[in-house]
Amino acid sequence: MNKYPLLEIDRDVIRRNAGILLDECRKRGVEPFAVLKGFNALPGIVDTIVKAGYRTLASSRLPHLAAVKEARLPVDTLGLRIPMLSEVCEVVRVCDISLNSELETLRALDAAASGAGVIHKVILMRDLGDLREGIFESERFVKTACYVERELKNLCLYGVGTNLTCYGSVIPTVKNLSELAANAADIERLIGRKLAVNRNALFSDAVGVHSAALIPWHTGAAYYMGLAAAVYPLYHFTIGDLYYNFMGIICVASIYVLTFTGWDRFIPLFGLPEEPAVRLKKVEERAYRVEEEMLSSPN
Repeated sequence: MNKYPLLEIDRDVIRRNAGILLDECRKRGVEPFAVLKGFNALPGIVDTIVKAGYRTLASSRLPHLAAVKEARLPVDTLGLRIPMLSEVCEVVRVCDISLNSELETLRALDAAASGAGVIHKVILMRDLGDLREGIFESERFVKTACYVERELKNLCLYGVGTNLTCYGSVIPTVKNLSELAANAADIERLIGRKLAVNRNALFSDAVGVHSAALIPWHTGAAYYMGLAAAVYPLYHFTIGDLYYNFMGIICVASIYVLTFTGWDRFIPLFGLPEEPAVRLKKVEERAYRVEEEMLSSPN
């Protein structure tokens, strides 16, 4: 007997919508990762996403990725949160790929991968102002990438990436993502090969750059929410190829109304976020010196 309230999930709709977005990405040379956190990695939906054609499943929660491994699904797993030193063995066990920005952690992952007899893929993160994760300086970023490639034998430098529109609310722009692209080109030139994940960014970053060229910056979030809701629908409705995209209709309609009427200027407190003036300078300088010493000493 059913108990209420009851949430019914139409997996056919999710599979169809996820497949449409996947096809649209691949037409443009983009290979998206499917993130499990939004639906708590429910097994039925995970299976549906895999059947839609996604090759990599990602989550910031290691138990989600452990469940994927236990289910023996034909996909790679990606850890979206930079690892703690205390969990490097678990990361190597349940993640095929992880995001990283600290040399000490990279060395620990290399040791754990060596002990497990595997090659672990890493995406090196660059901080472009959001203050969430990554290496700040371009030179040190490139130098660390070369160190991983040449010195850490059980790690594979899989690619480079960044995280925006998160902790510091720094929006993606052509300028800041072009800086990451330039770093990637320098790394590829120095290591003599192409990176598998080149200029990786969050879906919201890519959408932000696209939408910023079309609409005012502060409506980019609504634009992104509309696309996200296309896969995980909230209400029975049909628009275009995607089914039940009720939130998308609201978001797109609000964009048109706010933009063409000029009413967006009446919405208060729309200002670009600024980086905090207070910095832990001594801590930053000490951490920087430690990493410089590690980079200059392979052992």
